[in-house]
Amino acid sequence: MPNLPFHIATAYRMSDLLGEEYIQNDTLGYCLFGSTVPDIRAMTKKPRGQTHFTELTVNEVGTGAANMFAMYPELLPQSDEPAMRAFLCGYLSHLICDETWITKMYRPHFSEENRKCSAMESNLWDRALQLQLDSEAVDLIGKYQLLSRLPKHVNDINLGFVSEKELTEWQTWVMGLTSRGFSWDRLYNAMRRMHRDEPEAEILVDNFIMDPESNLNVIHDYIETDILSWYVENTVLRSVETIKRYIN
Repeated sequence: MPNLPFHIATAYRMSDLLGEEYIQNDTLGYCLFGSTVPDIRAMTKKPRGQTHFTELTVNEVGTGAANMFAMYPELLPQSDEPAMRAFLCGYLSHLICDETWITKMYRPHFSEENRKCSAMESNLWDRALQLQLDSEAVDLIGKYQLLSRLPKHVNDINLGFVSEKELTEWQTWVMGLTSRGFSWDRLYNAMRRMHRDEPEAEILVDNFIMDPESNLNVIHDYIETDILSWYVENTVLRSVETIKRYIN
């Protein structure tokens, strides 16, 4: 699934379409922060379903949003508060991005049933596309200094499934992760997690990052040349649609 820089960039793009009815200038940071919080499980080690409200077997985009509001209906009246409203907009965009990646990107092209290459190469290509999105997102984050817009405190955020202490710790975590800049070397860690004790994985990454641009062209020829452009546009529009369905 996409990484934190992409989620932050998507929330920023989405905020322009939603307008001040949903996200005001002084609450933009809550939206950006909200877009990262479903991945707090990277820090807490809690089950994915607790913050994404779906599993990797999800079939329909929008399932996580429906499940979240069904399980925590008190979130809807809380969305009348500007900070919480912006936060939930970002949170929902994250769920839409992940579910779209699973159902429209990973499963049709890189799953065991549909891939046309080895499992190791398929995993590399999937992660490489995610990092391509990150490279563009990091530029946008730097251009608009989005990390400086993150809220200084999280007292205004009330969730029944994540504590204020965890949110505060996650705030620091996010700043550390997203301020590192971009590097294709992150492919090494991604592949080690999936292919531990398989030296071939590191060789595959070595070969890829020797010429990432040419290797990305190979991936895009394998799937669809403009698929990432479609993904970026679709996730923004689908996020806006989902937000307006639940929050008004």
